[in-house]
Amino acid sequence: MEKIRARINHILGVRNLKGITKWLNPLLSAALPGAKSYLAFLVFITFLAVITSIFLQNQPLISEAPFFEADSISQTKIGRFFLLPWYRWDTVHYIAIARLGYGEYPYSSAWPPLYPFVIKVFSVFIKPTLLAALAGTGIATLLFFVLFYIYVRKTRDEDTAKRTLLWVIAFPTSFFLFAGYTESLFLVFAVAVLFAARSGRYLLAGLFAAFATLTRHPGVL
Repeated sequence: MEKIRARINHILGVRNLKGITKWLNPLLSAALPGAKSYLAFLVFITFLAVITSIFLQNQPLISEAPFFEADSISQTKIGRFFLLPWYRWDTVHYIAIARLGYGEYPYSSAWPPLYPFVIKVFSVFIKPTLLAALAGTGIATLLFFVLFYIYVRKTRDEDTAKRTLLWVIAFPTSFFLFAGYTESLFLVFAVAVLFAARSGRYLLAGLFAAFATLTRHPGVL
């Protein structure tokens, strides 16, 4: 057993595995409530998507813009039922920029570039592009929940952190955090700015603020 432990320690480049456990346990204990809140949020979003889809089933899937990638997923009933409610408003523009670029899409300069870039990266592995957009915001929302919970717990207390996440989920427009919008990615960088600033890392805080500005224009503030 000691030989195995020594071998693992050598591979990992650490002297004691207990040191890893000591480092991981606080992180996992802090991240778990954020992850649980995210699961509750997904249940809420799924319920909202089903209800919305009932009222939008008869609407053409590509009625709002000609840029939707009509592949096998969007052609199925399930694809239409769950994707249609999210193909609205700003999402259409971000997907168009991700697929066509700024030069090919009119009035594209009004939309910051970071989220379309995220969509472009995710669309390499996920089709259609709308699903890639939702995957990007979904991961950003999970990261925001975890970081926000850790930040509030650090600056206040655990009960306040849990209540704060609950109010975030219960907020009437919280579904924006899962739609193909920039809110979730922006909030990740906003919380990162707070973390960096409180620890005195102002250069890093400025970098996160720059990323926030590349996501949404209010980031410049």
